[in-house]
Amino acid sequence: STLDGYVKSELLDPRAGVPAEKFAGYGEHTPLTQELLVPHPYDELYIRYLEVQIDCANGEYEKYNNSTALFNAAWEAYAKFVARTQKPRAQGFIHF
Repeated sequence: STLDGYVKSELLDPRAGVPAEKFAGYGEHTPLTQELLVPHPYDELYIRYLEVQIDCANGEYEKYNNSTALFNAAWEAYAKFVARTQKPRAQGFIHF
């Protein structure tokens, strides 16, 4: 839920093809069939995020650094995909 909140606000909301509705997150009443925001083949982002969180919680900082590098690479790949496939949302008009 936290990761999808970041994906929504940082990558998807600034794009024209994605509705700018508020992301409420997932909870106990979210159906088990709910699709996450990041599609295949970029969905490894979720696994990388969990690895980072687990390594940090366990105090395994060398693994944490490696996991963070892998997460950042997955994030960057998905961010580039979004940038290639969706136009930025218009920010307004400029009058001269």
